[in-house]
Amino acid sequence: MTTVTLTIFITSGTSFTVPTGSNVSVEGIGGGQAGGTTATGSKAGGKGGTYAKILADAATGSVTVAIGAGGTSPAGNGGDTKWRTTVLVAPGGNTGTTAVGTTTNV
Repeated sequence: MTTVTLTIFITSGTSFTVPTGSNVSVEGIGGGQAGGTTATGSKAGGKGGTYAKILADAATGSVTVAIGAGGTSPAGNGGDTKWRTTVLVAPGGNTGTTAVGTTTNV
């Protein structure tokens, strides 16, 4: 049997159809927090989103996905990136969401 590895980037949408017979690894990054202005008027960068991954998911058929958008307005929180709602969660910058999967703050 031949093994084929595909890398697919999902940048928008709400679902993904897993090819039959696939063993899926998933990586995600939450959206970054928007920058803001401090009380003294200086500019400050927002917090980066969290990186999360899972090495094997037995997903089949259509699965739900959410791609975390970057924060808007001064210091607005970044959105969470999710695979199958709770199987992988990569929190957006400063959202306070609990990460699911192996995570690294970026």
